[in-house]
Amino acid sequence: MECTLKVVRSALDEYRFDEASQAIYKFYWNEFCDWYIEMSKFDLKNDEVKPYTVAVLVYILEKACTILSPLMPFITEHIFSQINRDENKISLMVSDYPNCNDDLVDLDIEKEFTTFMDIVSYIRNSRATFNIALNKKLDIEIHYSNDYTKKIIEEYKNTISNIALVERFEVLEVNTKEIPKGSFVRVFDGGKLVVNLYGIVDIEQEKKRLEKEKSKYESDLNAVDKKLKNENFMSKASKEAIETENRKYREFKEKLNSISDILSSL
Repeated sequence: MECTLKVVRSALDEYRFDEASQAIYKFYWNEFCDWYIEMSKFDLKNDEVKPYTVAVLVYILEKACTILSPLMPFITEHIFSQINRDENKISLMVSDYPNCNDDLVDLDIEKEFTTFMDIVSYIRNSRATFNIALNKKLDIEIHYSNDYTKKIIEEYKNTISNIALVERFEVLEVNTKEIPKGSFVRVFDGGKLVVNLYGIVDIEQEKKRLEKEKSKYESDLNAVDKKLKNENFMSKASKEAIETENRKYREFKEKLNSISDILSSL
């Protein structure tokens, strides 16, 4: 949060309100709401850690109101009046805008949490890719390539299992076990994620479906490529039209690479 505050404060000081808004949105929606609140649900069921979890949630919400105040003054003032615990702080409108506290910035924790988010996202993507029911528990392995990744995985193992709905979770060093046939494999910095699909999806049927998708995107990509290489189109088309075709090209290329990676892992 302190890193976000630093970006927001700098943007506001230079009247770049759009950048300030984007930074606030990215942190509170993509990180706090999507991740921390989701993780907190499990701690809120534990009476031992519940008070600490609630305190952190309220603290971040209070800080959110303070940071958002210049951009959303009325709603933040109302919310703050309901949760304010500081008798000396009557209103956000007459309070000092916060500065980043560098002592609270921990880049190592940020890096660890990014790895955790990536792994959970990869597991969720495997569900979406193969249409696996959200309530179906998965069998996964993480093959680590260094001690740092091993430490992160072991520290976040229970949280990953809870959030991603994992039934069996094995952590092992790379090249110590053969990857099960019919697995979805995703390589990340420090290791690889293996999701066992055997008995959950029809592997051969999935291969056929993915090959069909691949063929479609190859056709789409070729069509866009021909258009971008057409001198008549490039000389007469507007800048916006050319950018649209370039965007399509990047999207189709990305889709093709993703499908190819999945097929090679199966």
